[in-house]
Order: sequence, then structure tokens, then C-alpha cells
Amino acid sequence: QEGIARLVAEPQVRWARASESDFDADYAILNAEERERAGRFRYELHRKRWVFARGWLRRSLGAVLGMRSEAIEFSVGSLGKP
Repeated sequence: QEGIARLVAEPQVRWARASESDFDADYAILNAEERERAGRFRYELHRKRWVFARGWLRRSLGAVLGMRSEAIEFSVGSLGKP
């Protein structure tokens, strides 16, 4: 809980650029449902942006919570949002 309290108390904005190797690394930590969702994007650019964002979210939460990125599970509401 300490990590979450720090994250909420000290919000940060970060910019990042992704490369092909980043995409591969981020794709590797997605679960099966996330990979399926990524595959439904019509345009490759949108797919890559989504994979990078979800990978960043998983890595960031994993670091704050002290968990492996792959072990994080998201629940989804009725509108499909985490």
C-alpha cells in the first residue's frame, strides 16, 4: 500500500518514445485477452500505441507494487474499461 500512496501523492507526467524492441518487450508481458484486443486494431500505429501504453502501465504498476508486470491482473467494467 505504501507504493500506491506515494503514486497518488506524487503524480508524474512522462513522455516516451517506443522502438520495435520496446514493442516486442511490451507485447511479451500482455496476457492473452490483451493480445487479442491488440490484434483487433485496424491500424498498426494504433495497435503499437495501445501495446506500448499497456506495457508501460504494467511495468509502472509492477515497480510500485513490487510485482512482476506479467502477474498484474486488471478487472474490466461493463464498458470494457479497466
